[in-house]
Amino acid sequence: MGDINLSLNCRIFNILDALDIINQLENFDRILIKPNYCHLRDPSTGTITSPEVIEGVLTYLTKHTDKEILIGDGGAYMYNTSQKIFQMSGIFSVLEKFPEVKLIDFLIDEKVQINCRGKYLKKVDIASSCTDCGIINLPKLKAHHSAYLTVGMKNLIGLMDNKRAIHGDFMHNKIYELYSYFEPNIICTLVDGIIVMQDTEVDGRTEHMNVLLGGTDTVFVDTLCANILDIPLDKIGYLKLALNSKGHSPAEASAELTELLTKNDFILYDGARLCKN
Repeated sequence: MGDINLSLNCRIFNILDALDIINQLENFDRILIKPNYCHLRDPSTGTITSPEVIEGVLTYLTKHTDKEILIGDGGAYMYNTSQKIFQMSGIFSVLEKFPEVKLIDFLIDEKVQINCRGKYLKKVDIASSCTDCGIINLPKLKAHHSAYLTVGMKNLIGLMDNKRAIHGDFMHNKIYELYSYFEPNIICTLVDGIIVMQDTEVDGRTEHMNVLLGGTDTVFVDTLCANILDIPLDKIGYLKLALNSKGHSPAEASAELTELLTKNDFILYDGARLCKN
């Protein structure tokens, strides 16, 4: 286990160094680590962010900054599911090594209202601990039954109190508008693709890919993830909206990514870096 963690930590450190996140930390008084703790499943299933990845990021941060560090999420459903997920996730054992880091349950945290000023998503309640933080986004690499892909952009739904408000009509537009609101606060997105989930987001087909993917631009990180899972970009409405806002068509992005991924183990693509093996 020690050798595995050392290798994983080295990979995490290399990505975060390459992304120069230390300079970005200076823009914020507090740092929020946002894993994917959406469902009550063991990390070995590929459903939630692994404790080893979180530990690697915390090890890096605590060596480079003395700013306040929070880690938090809220379960996909109410009834205090976050505490059960925390217990199953292994995060309590990790935080024994980092007593200065605060674990926040977004379901019971005090709420504040923000105005996303979107066409489809306007005023929403979020956990107050999320405000004025620089966000290190730690999603899992997974497919999704209705959104087709759930990685960096969609992981931000966990900041909301009423997550069901996103789903249903105009879901992709709402995901894009929520991401657009929080984009200035995202320091980086580091994707846990050690074990990935194909087909759907819970109880899907797991695959050991041993991939870590990091970038300062969540849109391009998600684009890479769609390519890795072989999900056509045209199917992922919120990602199409985000790419179009940056002047990229899904077809152009997909063609360029395919070429890059077949030639490189470590690539730079418009702000996103991929480290494999």
